[in-house]
Amino acid sequence: MRRSELKDKVVKRRQNTNEVDKDKPKKETDNSNETNRNVEPKYGPLPSIPHQRVFARGVMILATLAVVYFTSKSDKETMLARQKEQVQGRGHNVDCSPDYLKDLNAFPGCVPEKCGRYVSDRLVTEVEADLLLDIGRRGLALGSAEGGAAILDLHSGALSKGKHFVNIYSLNNTDQLFSVQDFATYRVVRTKIQHAVA
Repeated sequence: MRRSELKDKVVKRRQNTNEVDKDKPKKETDNSNETNRNVEPKYGPLPSIPHQRVFARGVMILATLAVVYFTSKSDKETMLARQKEQVQGRGHNVDCSPDYLKDLNAFPGCVPEKCGRYVSDRLVTEVEADLLLDIGRRGLALGSAEGGAAILDLHSGALSKGKHFVNIYSLNNTDQLFSVQDFATYRVVRTKIQHAVA
């Protein structure tokens, strides 16, 4: 009997320890659940939508980019005309440079009194522009500037040739270089520009 009593005691002890072990984790988890229920998350509720954090960060980045894009444009820029737009005549006044103001005071009546930008698609016609381009090509073919830009002045006849200027009207074979119509076109365009500026 002794053996059987010992076996019974051992079995009872094991059952008791198992019951105690089973009870302990339950109590711990119950306590942890109670503490989790009572403590509010520090930064708000946990996300309920999958990938909510990634989505929220993406929205924040896009909002920041939009704010930077729309606020970074300079308010000082003024668009006079777009490339595809046909403008009858549009101008914008600007401050004159100090050098220009000195010339204005020194020579009253000789120069325009206000400074600005002017845009017009109707000032010079397409035919006149083509004729002026042809005049320029024919005149510049007689000269060759070294280094900088080549210069042709029909009014005075100055043409850059090498390092010096020559009179295009005193060169040989230039009698028939420009026709009467070429000079008439030049005068008409020059007069139009002078009236538009004044």
